[in-house]
Amino acid sequence: MPFSKSALFKATPALNDPNVPNAQFTLFQEEEASNLLQQPSSAIALVVSTDREQFVLELFKVELSAPGFSLKLARPNQGADEISTGVYYSGMVKGQSGSLVSLSIYADEVLGLISIPGRSNLTLAKYRSLKIKTPGLHVLYAEDQMPKHHDFHCYTPDGQRGYSANELEDNPELRSANSCVSLYLEVDYDVFKDKGGLDATQRYIMGVFNEVATLYANERISLNLSQLYIWNTVSPYSAYDAYGLLIQFKDKRAGSITGDAGMLVSYKGGGGIAVVDGLCDPFNLGYAAIGKSYQTVPAYSFTVMVLTHELGHILGSHHTHSCVWNGNSTAIDGCPGFTDGGCSTPAVPREGGTIMSYCHISPYGINFSAGFGPQPGNVIRNRIASAACISGCSNTPIVPQPTCGEINLSITLDAYGNETTWELLDVTKAVVDRGGPYPIQSNGLKIQKKICLPPGCYTLRVLDSRGDGLCCRYGDGAFQLTDKNQAILAEGGQFARETTTTFCIDAQGKKVTNVVAPPTTNLGCTEINFNNYEILSFGDSQDQGTASIGDNGKSIALQNNAWKAIPFEYDITANTFLEVEFRSTQEAEIHGIGFDTDLNISTVYTFQLWGTQDWGYQSHNNYEGTGEWKRYTIPIGQRYRQKAKYLYFACDNDAVASIGNSQFRNIRVYEKNPCPRLSNFDTPEAFASALSVFPNPAEDQVHFRLEGWPEGSYQLQLFDPLGRLLRNQQIDKAEGDLTVGFTVADLPVGFYAYTIHGRDHKISGKVLVKRAE
Repeated sequence: MPFSKSALFKATPALNDPNVPNAQFTLFQEEEASNLLQQPSSAIALVVSTDREQFVLELFKVELSAPGFSLKLARPNQGADEISTGVYYSGMVKGQSGSLVSLSIYADEVLGLISIPGRSNLTLAKYRSLKIKTPGLHVLYAEDQMPKHHDFHCYTPDGQRGYSANELEDNPELRSANSCVSLYLEVDYDVFKDKGGLDATQRYIMGVFNEVATLYANERISLNLSQLYIWNTVSPYSAYDAYGLLIQFKDKRAGSITGDAGMLVSYKGGGGIAVVDGLCDPFNLGYAAIGKSYQTVPAYSFTVMVLTHELGHILGSHHTHSCVWNGNSTAIDGCPGFTDGGCSTPAVPREGGTIMSYCHISPYGINFSAGFGPQPGNVIRNRIASAACISGCSNTPIVPQPTCGEINLSITLDAYGNETTWELLDVTKAVVDRGGPYPIQSNGLKIQKKICLPPGCYTLRVLDSRGDGLCCRYGDGAFQLTDKNQAILAEGGQFARETTTTFCIDAQGKKVTNVVAPPTTNLGCTEINFNNYEILSFGDSQDQGTASIGDNGKSIALQNNAWKAIPFEYDITANTFLEVEFRSTQEAEIHGIGFDTDLNISTVYTFQLWGTQDWGYQSHNNYEGTGEWKRYTIPIGQRYRQKAKYLYFACDNDAVASIGNSQFRNIRVYEKNPCPRLSNFDTPEAFASALSVFPNPAEDQVHFRLEGWPEGSYQLQLFDPLGRLLRNQQIDKAEGDLTVGFTVADLPVGFYAYTIHGRDHKISGKVLVKRAE
């Protein structure tokens, strides 16, 4: 199915809201949304450009409502304002294997979720602030970064009967492709009142349901909405806890809902509860205490998690820390720090927990892209397949079709699954997927994982922390990776600590043989010598200045109002770093550096180092104007990932084109592992070039990173403007890099001087302390 392109968002200058830490911002284009609502495409490629990075979302239109769907009000003639029409999409992030996206698009806003393996779940929503009133401004934020987290406790009791091997197996032959679950949703009055009316309430709930349905569709489970009932007057649900609210909900609705399962959502109760395996049962109901909005953004992903989790109980799944799994009545994970049932407590999954877990209370959180996991997912699919009450869906939601090739990993564990992990790496050695450790006492347990990858070459690493492999000392374990046609890509079982296999696949996920793997051009250290490149004009009319090469090609100097670039093809990954030394003797509006795919300037690719204007990423905008060289190490891959074609440099000064200069030298690009040190540390300048001070300006903490400094003792001191000593710290430096720091939250706004004394050298600089506006 071809994708039609949509430019629903465009980049906006960087903003700061202390209530939404590390948020990104983007501008919603209402004209484009109007066109989309009038003629919704079945498949769209939607570009989301924020002030820090860019996503390309490949989305498919979905229908959320069951035939005969109805929206009902407790008081039909009260508060029945006009309902907005929306269009709903789900899909994935282009080039991100295992990612999930859902977007609900209305005339003046979008509500959505983006989940990428290895990253926190991201919420995209309209930004509502009394101070910043930019029309169409939307925010993209990670809910785990919010200072106030919602408490959630699930009161659903865990059973003592372990699932049988048949219940835990994937049995696709039992399943009808046209069967689905119809859900009845009831919304309490407190939600209606908080959202401000019928239209806002149904927008929010439909957006939430879109993501819930997307999570189930990713598990090959079809879900649609049979009825939405909204209390626009005081409801009879007055209990103070989740159990009491569920009892009241049952008393009112048991046996009378329109749908296969029913959920009540409210702000009350502080948790959720449902009847496990309640499908086709008179008690097919559950309760979910959803999250209220934060100050300027909705608590969206939390609400999705709670509703999906409680519905998972009705559809047959226990918690993953319950002692009912693996075919031997053990637990899948130990996220809460204990198990229900007294079995041993497994490890906490580092890649984030699954939906039926309690990993929301762990540092790793719940990763929506991980879904339910193989065993809970199989239990739910098998329950639905055998449920006599489930009817066919004439409008089964479209399951997003991958734009990548699907391969299958199967692992049979030995008795110590807690020792087994695996990871899949691309040609840049970046991890694109991983799994484990798995439960202990898991001899014979099969782990199955479908992996969707773009065409290319990859390396599978299977590791055993004890060094005895999967076979044969403690069981007959093995692993096998197969392509779309079941051709073997990698297999084994007898190894010590690690075994690796490199393979290649095409766009359909089929094995490619007799092919030399692409060269790993991103590995190692790429040093820039400008004598080997053509110096290009960048930004069209923006470039009115000059550039000159020096230091035998190691440096470039821009003068006046100049934007310059060199051809530089590089596949930027999450592990890409740019190392550069910079200085200037005359401040312009923008001094910066970045990678781009074309010769047009863009704020979303520029890292500003100095200047009178704030333009581009501000994380390294801390040059002090001394005229001395300052060394920067910039984690490019944490801001954007793309196939770059150019490396560019800025000395922008539109106001007075005849002033300003930017000088760059010793530019190096590398993946994860730093390049060898340029310095022998025989001068103060050498020490200064290997020192990073960040953030600067600072609000709460300031950090000093000593990169490769010689081993020994150093004295770090901080002085106020009158020369009085405020901080004094002894540093005992061992081999490698070291980061130390001070708290500055108690210091008044202003400049402070720091010094670092070594045995033979002393370096100094300044730190600006400021407060959020």
